[in-house]
Amino acid sequence: MNPLISFLITYRTPTLKSGANYSDIKTLFDNMEEIFGQEDIDKIEFLIRIDNDDEAAISDCKKVKKRKFNVRVFQHDKWEGRWCFNYHQMYLFSQVNKNTKFIGILTDDCTLDVGKGKNLIKELEQYKDEPYVIFWGSPHIQKDYIFEHDFIDRYNKVVNYRNNTALWTTSFMVYGYPITSRKIYECMGNAGWVLNVDVHFGLLILTLFHNHKIHLTRVLQNFVICRKDNDRIAKKEKNTFNKITRIADIVPPKDAYFFDLTEQQAKNIYLNIKEDNLLDRYLVKEI
Repeated sequence: MNPLISFLITYRTPTLKSGANYSDIKTLFDNMEEIFGQEDIDKIEFLIRIDNDDEAAISDCKKVKKRKFNVRVFQHDKWEGRWCFNYHQMYLFSQVNKNTKFIGILTDDCTLDVGKGKNLIKELEQYKDEPYVIFWGSPHIQKDYIFEHDFIDRYNKVVNYRNNTALWTTSFMVYGYPITSRKIYECMGNAGWVLNVDVHFGLLILTLFHNHKIHLTRVLQNFVICRKDNDRIAKKEKNTFNKITRIADIVPPKDAYFFDLTEQQAKNIYLNIKEDNLLDRYLVKEI
């Protein structure tokens, strides 16, 4: 098997405020089966991480594994729930097929636009020889932000990213469900130091641009995420892991070391690009 993309999914059976449980993982895979045909099966794999105390999720995933896709499921202790997304995603990354080209993040409460999604694999294949890319999906791409200089215009608006966090911690800077080249995670060595990896990529993109003049953003016109609000309970998890920095959406970090670490990741990516003699491909072009 030589998958083109590995999707990482962290899943716990949702609970409605009514107290009822329901499974959106079924809806997600119904959607996947509607989009991806038999010719795509060997080009996609799904890795799902669940809690070993979630009997409903264990049952759901047994059913999912019977679907036509390549699905692997991993059961672990709960830890701190959603606050540990980045740790769980990095574990899943360590288990992906060694031949995969891209890493995608999905959740059970999202689906892909069916019409566009049918062309996603073909579009990704156009980038299979691009080892350093961070993709945007098309919903956030308005007609004024399609070309390279439009992204660069955005980056230039956040020069002092250590103090101006209101922009890079939102969808202004990165797509909410990032697809990236596998090499990005290899160079990073983790899935960031915050729970939402898309927020971390927002800062990473800025540090690469301002410190190294590197531009990795590309647009996937056929990757359109649809989400629905199912009125879930937002549970506060016990702080057993004692994370110093918990960024969720627009909450900025308070620890300067967080920025130091991210800048080192950006440097690692830059040096890998240089070592691979690909600077001309990714350096910012003069407009």
